[in-house]
Amino acid sequence: MTDRTQPAAPATLGLPDFEPLRRAGWSVQTVTGTYCVAWRGADEVVFAWRGGGWHQLTTRSLRRAA
Repeated sequence: MTDRTQPAAPATLGLPDFEPLRRAGWSVQTVTGTYCVAWRGADEVVFAWRGGGWHQLTTRSLRRAA
């Protein structure tokens, strides 16, 4: 009989899990430890992985007010 268990998800290992960001439409560009920079449309956001979830730290939009 073979073991068909799935590997542990990154979150259960205490590692950042980028899938929630990707499912929300973010494109993860740069990763440094528990921080990442992600893009969605014209928005650039820095996220931090804390307590098993992503928290937005900063945002910058390429859209400029006219």
